[in-house]
Amino acid sequence: MKTKALAIAAIILVIGAVAIALRKPDSTPGESATRPERTATPAAGSPTTGLQPVEPTSDTKLAREKEERAAREAELVSEYGEARTNLSRHVTGNVIEIFDDVLEMGEMMIGFTADEGSRFAADAALNRLDIELTDEQGDKALELYGEFQRRELEKTRDAVDKLRDEPTLLMSLMLASDAHSRGELGEDEYRTIQEANAAGLEGVINPLDRRNFRGNQDPLRDDAFVAEFSALLDEDQAATFESKLEERGDDPPREPSSIADMPVMDLENLDKAVGSAKQMTSGFKQMMEGMGNFRQLQPLMNQGRGD
Repeated sequence: MKTKALAIAAIILVIGAVAIALRKPDSTPGESATRPERTATPAAGSPTTGLQPVEPTSDTKLAREKEERAAREAELVSEYGEARTNLSRHVTGNVIEIFDDVLEMGEMMIGFTADEGSRFAADAALNRLDIELTDEQGDKALELYGEFQRRELEKTRDAVDKLRDEPTLLMSLMLASDAHSRGELGEDEYRTIQEANAAGLEGVINPLDRRNFRGNQDPLRDDAFVAEFSALLDEDQAATFESKLEERGDDPPREPSSIADMPVMDLENLDKAVGSAKQMTSGFKQMMEGMGNFRQLQPLMNQGRGD
């Protein structure tokens, strides 16, 4: 229980610190310039990218995708300038590294739960059901909860991999936000770019929204978990479970905010906020790695004490 709570608290602390940094950005207005109308960067594989439905070889496909990505970056350079495009690439790289750290911490959290045999995670999700599980049912529920966590983790991993393969979507959004914050891009024009790029960034959560990192995933809204958990129950337990699910009604859960919903700000302040978050997530990941190593050594330490 303490391990999971500490890990969740660590992530909340990271994002909370970023949110504080965003409250009073030290923005410095840049020089205004007249620019041509911005357009959203097309997602990879869209008709405008020139990708063919079937590629002869993987090497050919990779080479073509690299060329197309370079062409899209060249368009951003032409529109926003080389310096700001380079800064947007740097910030995007740090965002990806934040998610890589969070994914690794998620893997460690799943491992901690499985290794310790703790029912904390499953109990936290099921404690309002008034269902008393046997030890065997509890062990299986914990296993099902771990599988649910991994499915959720893989959804995030898939989205981050898409971002890694096509970073120009986020770069384009950051550059438009930067231009809008400095008065070089109108509200309507910015919103058009934001909405167009949001589709390509679907599934990538906003790393500056601390609510996205509270670890409050609800397995009772996952069809696979509900079906498999129901199969564990006896007749009376199943009736109680069904009743509790009906009481929840059709109220939709709070969906995580998208990375396309990041606050409008200039690239310098975004770089500071994301860079600080990256340093902290990296530090907390190292702390969790240390905790894992300590747990592995615990049996030897207990033997030394004669336990």
